[in-house]
Amino acid sequence: MNFFETIVIGAGLTGLTIGSLLTEKNREFVILESDNKIGGRVKTEKFNDEFLDVGFHVLFENYPNFKNFHGIKKIQKQYFKSGFKIKVQDKFYKVLNPLRHPFGFLINNHFPGFSNKDRLLLLKLLLDKKILTCKNIEIINFLQNYGFSSEFIEYFFRNFFGGVFLNYNLSVPMEYFLFIFKMFAFEKVCIPKEGIQTVAQTLSKGITKNSILLNSKVKKILNNQLETDSGQKYSFKRLVCTDPSIELCMDSSINSNVFRDITYSSTHCYYYECNVENVDEYLIYLLPDTEEIVNLYFRKANSGKYIISISSMGACTDQSEKKISCEIQKIFPTITNLRLIKKFFIRKALPSNSKYFDYKDKSFLKYSKNIYFAGDFLSYPSSNGAIESGMRVVKELIKLER
Repeated sequence: MNFFETIVIGAGLTGLTIGSLLTEKNREFVILESDNKIGGRVKTEKFNDEFLDVGFHVLFENYPNFKNFHGIKKIQKQYFKSGFKIKVQDKFYKVLNPLRHPFGFLINNHFPGFSNKDRLLLLKLLLDKKILTCKNIEIINFLQNYGFSSEFIEYFFRNFFGGVFLNYNLSVPMEYFLFIFKMFAFEKVCIPKEGIQTVAQTLSKGITKNSILLNSKVKKILNNQLETDSGQKYSFKRLVCTDPSIELCMDSSINSNVFRDITYSSTHCYYYECNVENVDEYLIYLLPDTEEIVNLYFRKANSGKYIISISSMGACTDQSEKKISCEIQKIFPTITNLRLIKKFFIRKALPSNSKYFDYKDKSFLKYSKNIYFAGDFLSYPSSNGAIESGMRVVKELIKLER
């Protein structure tokens, strides 16, 4: 039986963060990953010469925890334009970021339901440093009480942030909503040029290859040992689990059913190729009147054609695909040669049960004397949250050695 001081289950962003930090501190560890490649929910596939992310991912260039990993800062990025485009009553309106385009925002930004009062309140909310962040307040109620019109809440907040959180009710903690809201306003929004999986690859660079064992699905966990599907047995001093479903593998003597209420939001991501005129690249389009599309953006492919990345929270059926194709053609009448090139269904796209977010103000859980859980489900569902949880649990492990 192989012994390791620390075993980490899962080579997603949290597991790779743990591995990277333990490597820096010259600690012995191994990461067991059930998949045949690293990344967890952060994956990219290649179609011809194009990188297609599995799901709609964006990064904020200055996510707080990125500063601890200089390699991430050096990733080549493609930046989104600061604002969005929305179609209301069969007409498109471009809305600019008020902090980057203050004059244009106040004078030119308008669409039905976006009043002068809404404009001023949006600026106030962005600059307000005295908001009391009560954990139990509902976001929609807060926005109503703040004074935003019901039309603007519906068209902008529900549509834009509903797509971000994969939840039209915006059922997330107030502090998390404000964090993401202000990150969109103050920071540059981007995606890695070679796909989101570049972040995982960057985190893994300092980890030796024999410290990450792929195709190693854990079958059973006891107090200080575990077994994989292939029959491999490992013993450990400490175990860190980065997925709540791992709890199901635990022997009844140690299983506390902490995560029996864990839930996830699902999403579908469609990639289309087409020819089109008069569209904005790397600008998020909001389409509140469509049935299937949450948001989309265009980017020009190496072939000279455009690729459309579409997010949907509807059911992934042949009928829904037909609806999306019809909706695209209707919304963008200059489109020709529209062709679906890839689709993904992400069943566990984002953790959605906010009772686990920022768990006990630690972002990780000491499950038993020598077993820990960490991941964005215990922090906040984002790349930043996944990395933060990994950093915090390593800090705890090192502290206990003293």
